[in-house]
Amino acid sequence: MRALATTQVSIVRGTTVNLFDDPSDAGTVIRIGVPMSITETARSTTGHADDRMKTVQTLTGRCNWNVDVLQGDRLLDRDGTTWYQVTAVTTVANPLLRNDRRLDLMRV
Repeated sequence: MRALATTQVSIVRGTTVNLFDDPSDAGTVIRIGVPMSITETARSTTGHADDRMKTVQTLTGRCNWNVDVLQGDRLLDRDGTTWYQVTAVTTVANPLLRNDRRLDLMRV
């Protein structure tokens, strides 16, 4: 991993159907103790309809290229209270070295 790990996470995957036929988390743990770099950035912007200033916060995670993480997975931080939803998984192409996987995250 090229990014400096800031935490360790558990990767949770899968859904099931509850008594009311609503989808719910199955909670199948895929991997425990995955080193992950999670950074939060904020950007100020204005909308076209009104000139109010808005702050947009984004969460980005980086992990090793060989970690089995998919869009829709959930990450549980090592503190056991912070959950993240993976909304996108990308890897930047590099002809010489394997790059880290970049994860777009949403706090849930």
